[in-house]
Amino acid sequence: DGSPTGVEIEAFGDLGYTYGVSVSAGDVEGDPSEEVIVGTGPSPKNRPLVRIFSGDGTFTGMTLTVPDRDENGAKVGVGKLSREE
Repeated sequence: DGSPTGVEIEAFGDLGYTYGVSVSAGDVEGDPSEEVIVGTGPSPKNRPLVRIFSGDGTFTGMTLTVPDRDENGAKVGVGKLSREE
């Protein structure tokens, strides 16, 4: 419903990452709850990464990497991609 949860996520602190992030929320696991998707922002030092967290801030264990050493970061977004009849 868009209400603040008070959950704080330190998505890339374990990597010493100090640049900005891109954040989105939506259901990516096919269950009724939404996940929080976080991508690294522009960085001359780090490879772009995307990590997925449950709504309570627990890391799901899912990390996606962008193959190239792109300094533009990883911009994230979530949308429903299904055909309903």
